[in-house]
Amino acid sequence: SCPGYEAALAEYLANLNEAPMPEDPFYDEWVQATLNEESEKPKEEEVKIEEEEEKEESLEEQLGADNTLEALVDTSQQGAILIELAQTPKLNSYYAVDIQGGVYKETLTLPTTDYPDNRRALRNLASDANHRTMVRSQYERN
Repeated sequence: SCPGYEAALAEYLANLNEAPMPEDPFYDEWVQATLNEESEKPKEEEVKIEEEEEKEESLEEQLGADNTLEALVDTSQQGAILIELAQTPKLNSYYAVDIQGGVYKETLTLPTTDYPDNRRALRNLASDANHRTMVRSQYERN
């Protein structure tokens, strides 16, 4: 629908297959960018390999059977926690406080009345009992 679109598209597609020409003013920048990318790839791969090796080593350390208790637990930190827990005089002040209070008397009284039985529920129970006897009778005959 645009005039000259097809010719411009054909020229663009034809230029995609060609390598940049040295007389192109952007050729030097393109070469430098390509070289930079190629030099960065091995560095990135080395970093990834080192990270994978570190992960493997840490997994080996965690899963290894030769681990000692000191390697799994920081004993100095555990000792500090136990010392802090053993200091009971700090807690005694909380337990020694006696809060003055009284007894709360019951204020609500419910009248004692007899409630009538629910006839619908009794009918349902009766039909359930009939159903059970019918099912049992089927199995008893066989």
